[in-house]
Amino acid sequence: VVPFDRIAIAMVDREKKELTVTALKTEGEVHLPVGHLQPVGDMRLQAVVEGETMLIPDLVEFSREHPDSDSTRRLVREGMRSNCAVPLKIGDETIGIMSASAGVVSAFGPEHARELSGITRYVAVAADKAQLIARLSERTRELEDANEIKGRFLDKVSEEVERQTGRLHRASERERRLLRIAGAVNASLDLQAVFRLARGGLRDVV
Repeated sequence: VVPFDRIAIAMVDREKKELTVTALKTEGEVHLPVGHLQPVGDMRLQAVVEGETMLIPDLVEFSREHPDSDSTRRLVREGMRSNCAVPLKIGDETIGIMSASAGVVSAFGPEHARELSGITRYVAVAADKAQLIARLSERTRELEDANEIKGRFLDKVSEEVERQTGRLHRASERERRLLRIAGAVNASLDLQAVFRLARGGLRDVV
């Protein structure tokens, strides 16, 4: 049995040269949370990303020897004192790491590393699928947001088209009435009739 107080999974993004914490189980305070980005060059992580198992019997001492290791400092702040990290592989590719930590010094030995390594294939497949589902979900949300924005834009375009069409229709109707009045003025000598037609037409126009 692996005597851990904290266990976490972090996935590799080789393009960005980063590890992202994607799963975490702990009963204590958290300074290395899910979503935290860690550089692959971190001394505690680099060897594991390259495919090696790493046992750190004393995290406080390791932190003193490697002061640039942000992940180690954070584990120490959480009260962790030793760590065992194994690579998660699919085929020959390391896609992430599984890291177990304990609140006592020298909690892990080679037998614990072997136990963790024995389940990494299954954990790697599950973690890879979870990451794929997360990416697909994010892409779906992006498409939904884009469709919503497009829908709002089309609604505004439709409203503007209707408004401009109404304005053109009113302008056309006004011009038609004015032409009818002008035609009556030109064609009739009955000034009273012309005046009545003009007054009614102008009232409709206005």
